[in-house]
Amino acid sequence: HTMNTVHNARKIRQFEAYSKKLNKLIGSGQLDSLSNTQLHRLKVKINRLYAQVSHMIHTIRLQKIVGAAWIFLCFSSVQESRAQTFAPGVVNPFGLTSVSTGANLPVFTDLDGDGDLDVLTLEAGGAFMYFENTGTVSAPAFGAPVTNPFQLSTLAEFSGKPTLADLDNDGDLDLMVGIYTGVYYADMRYYENTGNSTAPAFAAPVSAPFGILPGYYHSFPVFGDLDQDGDYDIINGGYYGEIFFHENTGSVTAPAFSNNAGSLLSLSDANFVAVPTMGDLDNDGDLDLLHGDGNALVYREDLSALSQLAQFATPVMSPFGLDTVANAQALTPTLGDLDNDGDLDLLVGTSGPGQSHFIYYENTSPLNVEVPGKNPLVHIAPNPVHDVLTIQYDNNGEAFTLSFYNLLGERVISENMYTIITKVSTADIAEGLYLLELSRKNGEVISTEKIMVNH
Repeated sequence: HTMNTVHNARKIRQFEAYSKKLNKLIGSGQLDSLSNTQLHRLKVKINRLYAQVSHMIHTIRLQKIVGAAWIFLCFSSVQESRAQTFAPGVVNPFGLTSVSTGANLPVFTDLDGDGDLDVLTLEAGGAFMYFENTGTVSAPAFGAPVTNPFQLSTLAEFSGKPTLADLDNDGDLDLMVGIYTGVYYADMRYYENTGNSTAPAFAAPVSAPFGILPGYYHSFPVFGDLDQDGDYDIINGGYYGEIFFHENTGSVTAPAFSNNAGSLLSLSDANFVAVPTMGDLDNDGDLDLLHGDGNALVYREDLSALSQLAQFATPVMSPFGLDTVANAQALTPTLGDLDNDGDLDLLVGTSGPGQSHFIYYENTSPLNVEVPGKNPLVHIAPNPVHDVLTIQYDNNGEAFTLSFYNLLGERVISENMYTIITKVSTADIAEGLYLLELSRKNGEVISTEKIMVNH
């Protein structure tokens, strides 16, 4: 107990010292004199110390220790979450073995319902290969591959990428596979899981399911809720770089898919073999898109607000330092938290002459300072704001403080809020991004929200 007390006190002193250093740099205007590497190291150190001491002392004291740097770290944590960092690729990790034919199209999935991520892949000959994770949620270890498990059988057609989701809302994972039917046409095959979440058993495949029309050449589908309506939509990639969107216009128990072009989501075609996966790579609550483009990976951030149809940004080639893969004709990415550390790791299947491998990229992004987010009871409009911002919050007669902070953590507006509706003038502050903070008089933060000021 005494050793723990001494250890905790030392960590708190280190946290106070680093926070004081960062605040001094902010106050003196010397922050810009640091190199990107120096600044990154300082922020990472404070972030990690914050994570270590956050359970030792009250949040209000934490915020007072960090001071203006707390707001600075709030902004930088958003920026750094967008700048994911991945370790160098490792070929065939954790007991995974190369697929012997020219294509490898893996997906992370928990098929046996034991809480860790297994791998299901398709190889060019049409066989399903299942690698069960016999390790743990944080220390994966994959068993020898099992060919055509769970009553699956080899596809006669050249296969595309498998994707899994609970399409009929019965508690287990169903399977969809894109295939090439020949004569330049692609199709999908749907396998309903007639087993359960721990012992899957897949029914015979159904062609052109749920109203999905055939496409051209190859089909590489992935499921995700892209319009925030609670059911699964499909992004479907093609051999020549086409990207299609199939909106689920049915329900969570009876899907029905439209046949829309990717342009509905601001999706332009890739150059060659677009095999997609989706995940929240910038930690903003929606699904971003990562897909192969020949021997490179491409990232498209979803810029839409939550509850709206996804709108993807201009594609970024080889994002997050992920280099091209030599001698690969196509890359098949899949995202999942393989080591249970709270971020998305990346597994890539390579396709090309001879054996095709798995390449694993651990997500090594630093821990971010956790700050209170937007309180759903606080209503702020308009955003972006021109001259006057309206804040509505039922404060039950209690006085609150409204503060605006700029990107350097400087408070540029501070007003008291005594009524349910308060109007704040933003006419005298510069255009740009600010953090609005609503707090009680004792310093407890009720809500934070990013505000864009445009004059």
